[in-house]
Amino acid sequence: MMENSKFSIMLFQVATEMFKTAVLNFISLAHKQKEGRIADIILYLAANVYSSNSFLLSLTRKELAEFAGCSTENVIMALSKWQTENIVLAEGKVIEIKDVEKLKYISKIG
Repeated sequence: MMENSKFSIMLFQVATEMFKTAVLNFISLAHKQKEGRIADIILYLAANVYSSNSFLLSLTRKELAEFAGCSTENVIMALSKWQTENIVLAEGKVIEIKDVEKLKYISKIG
């Protein structure tokens, strides 16, 4: 670190971003309803993992539920409800966010 200041700065930036993400996840779990937490995860995956509003989900519904701190049934019901409302299309492992603004609103009021 003493010999390479650019590396040190990059390392601190990565650590800061990881800490910020962890804090935001904790706040989400502690203060949001289940639909808000599920919306957070779908939005996070779209933006930060798959870089697309349409993606082949590599997680199971059970794993999504574990991340959201709720039951598998809650995830299935939320996705079904959002599909009926034309917010999200969920067919098997394929997830497509049809209305990003509505999903962000659900996340915000969650």
